[in-house]
Amino acid sequence: MLLSKYLKFNNTHSKLEAFVWCILITTITFYLSPILANEYPAGWDLTGHYYLFNKMIDLITQGKLHGYDVNWFSGYQAFILYSPLSYLIIAVIYFLTFGLVSKLLVFNIFVFLVPIFFLLSLRYALLKCLGRKYVWIGLLVSTTFLFFPMDYAHSGLGLAGIVFMGFVPQYIAICFFLLFFAKLKGLKEDTGFKEVLVLSILFSTIVYSHLLTTIFAAFVLFIYLLFNIDAYKKILIFSLLVIVFTFPWMYQFFMYLPYSSGVAIGIERFKGYKDPLQLLFPRIEVLKNLSHVYIEDRQINFSIFKQLLLSIKINTKFIFFPYTGVSLIFACLAGCYAMIRQKLFIVWVFVISLIILPRNFLLEVIDLSIHYYRFATYLFILNIFIATFGIVFIYRYIDKNLSNKHFVKMGSRLIVSMLLVLALFQQIFFSLEWDKFSYYGSFGGSNLEYKLLAKGYKNYDEVESVVGYFKNNTIKGRVIVEATGDSIYDLGSPHLISTMLPLEAGVNVLPGLITESSISTGFINPVLATQSDHMAWGHNPYREDYHFNSQSIDDAIRRLRLYGVEYIVAVTDKFYNRLLHSKNAQLVKKYKAISVFKLNKFRKKVISIKTKPFLFVDNGGSSFRTFSEHWYRYPELFNYPVIYSRKNYSDLSVREKDKIAGVIISNPGDQLVSVSEFKKWKSLHKKFIFINAKPPKGLMGKGRERFISALHLNHSKFKDVYLRMNKSRVKFKSIDYVETANNGILEEISFSSKKNVIINYNYDICWKSEDSDQEVYQVTPSQMFVFANGVTRLICN
Repeated sequence: MLLSKYLKFNNTHSKLEAFVWCILITTITFYLSPILANEYPAGWDLTGHYYLFNKMIDLITQGKLHGYDVNWFSGYQAFILYSPLSYLIIAVIYFLTFGLVSKLLVFNIFVFLVPIFFLLSLRYALLKCLGRKYVWIGLLVSTTFLFFPMDYAHSGLGLAGIVFMGFVPQYIAICFFLLFFAKLKGLKEDTGFKEVLVLSILFSTIVYSHLLTTIFAAFVLFIYLLFNIDAYKKILIFSLLVIVFTFPWMYQFFMYLPYSSGVAIGIERFKGYKDPLQLLFPRIEVLKNLSHVYIEDRQINFSIFKQLLLSIKINTKFIFFPYTGVSLIFACLAGCYAMIRQKLFIVWVFVISLIILPRNFLLEVIDLSIHYYRFATYLFILNIFIATFGIVFIYRYIDKNLSNKHFVKMGSRLIVSMLLVLALFQQIFFSLEWDKFSYYGSFGGSNLEYKLLAKGYKNYDEVESVVGYFKNNTIKGRVIVEATGDSIYDLGSPHLISTMLPLEAGVNVLPGLITESSISTGFINPVLATQSDHMAWGHNPYREDYHFNSQSIDDAIRRLRLYGVEYIVAVTDKFYNRLLHSKNAQLVKKYKAISVFKLNKFRKKVISIKTKPFLFVDNGGSSFRTFSEHWYRYPELFNYPVIYSRKNYSDLSVREKDKIAGVIISNPGDQLVSVSEFKKWKSLHKKFIFINAKPPKGLMGKGRERFISALHLNHSKFKDVYLRMNKSRVKFKSIDYVETANNGILEEISFSSKKNVIINYNYDICWKSEDSDQEVYQVTPSQMFVFANGVTRLICN
């Protein structure tokens, strides 16, 4: 009744809309109802999002909205580089249940409701942008989006994008975007402040929900301004309000961005990825093969709750024909034509977005660390509006131009109607056969039987056994988990183990879902990927300047040891067999497909070191991150750390300057170093190295070896020079320390030492020492370092 009252089903168009709602809700329920259980969901990212939902609950109970989480990637700031609002919404819903409903069930119910939220937001946008008569048609067209074939789910389209890929935060942001898009249409020069305020609040919710959607919404706003320049004053007020509303989070976001590991991903990232234009018209490429490929008849069974309702044999050419794609092409072209004639703003957003956004062209212009290919989702949503307008235009054109030819008129309307009905039928019944083989034959070249819950997969029992093993053993270090693309077939998610271990066994793992938030991602994932089928998540392990492809399994373990890895979980035979031949790892447990190895030794969380470090000074050249990648190539350097401070060299305390062995100065672009600058650094330190620099004219002898060009930085010259200059005594020793942590959120570390200390957590700008003269440095490749002076207390705030 409440839904009926809200939607106002009181005329012919509304009754048609009510019928469409019945189709949509029934179909969504049919597909998604199995997820309504107190079990871990499957899907690429869903388990990871469930973990983050748990972290949000932990933070709220501590009166925070972000904090230093130690469970993934050696520590990272949760909900600063990753938008927090969607997790906050689910957490609030959980708190409203007063603990009577489990976290898993609350999360799964929310996932189930996300497509309904999307449809309600779409309905509002259709109503505001096109009018009530168009709403039911637009909702019908939305089936082409919601039930998009799942083998391109990575594009984020429809139910497959929500559940199979787990893009829940993106869809929460899309709901807010649709409301914003609807309100934007009414923004004029004479718009009142109240409407501008509502618009700015809606845009702010997008910012707090999802970065990619924020960029698209900003792009839409820019295009709107181009066509409505008279509203610039209102847009200026709107922009100022958005800055005010989002500043608390955006300020921290940009502060932390240099310490992230985000990677820009374009169309070429995915083998076989389709041009966004083709994605708008599902399976349109099938047309070129359909005429000459023999396809046998197929038995089609329709059943509900495993009760057979109907069984028919159909020639699969009839099924394969892209009714949806063909229908959308005609509807889209007609819609564009009609909207251009009526000068509607939506069509220009669609056309300009289609030309620019989801292509590698923009990737070359703006190298933001985002997944550009997923702009296709927003284009398809805009196409719902375009196609809806086009369908109405086609029917009106038939009525107007064929009014005196009744037979032709009726036949034309019948052909159009049948094409639309077949498209609808194809989308609903054949695009998402999640418990059967895909009707197109494969997902990524392999047959896939997709279940909504992780327990439906064949290796789930082994996962539970692995979790049980770590529950029953004392773990002092971290556990690295091989996360492969094929885990979707065997486990239901590549993130399942790395989610369950922290939540159920209290184990710190490498890696996790939010690779962008961790400064160490680019050091951990690529090296692991060279020895296993672990996904590098955008970081190319075979980059020429990494030379990871030439290392052995023991070389890889030496690198992973830097992050305190004590155990390794292998899920593939490839990784298992390589670990068996390692002299640094021992097999401790073997399940059918999953094996657990323990390293012979590992780096503790806090260690002292007698080696005096060199200080890296960014003088406008390569960043410390780039330098660390070069340093990381050489295991010989692992005992000779290099440190970096955000402070200027002159602002460091005299006490700590005296403990620095030497200085590495990074200059821009192989510039010639002046004589005065050379003398300045010579007076400060006897040992100094310039990288990306050329020596002053006239400098002769050994002084010239202090200058390492960009070319030589990629080879071993830097390593050789650095080892000759840094002859400090090498000796690591574990020291006692005390942590203050709450549900995996680390707040304080304290220890007593008078030596140099490496804290084996990722560097984070939140960490400060109680001693104002004691700086917390970043140490190669990404951990923390302090010059200890007795009792040290580090606080993250």
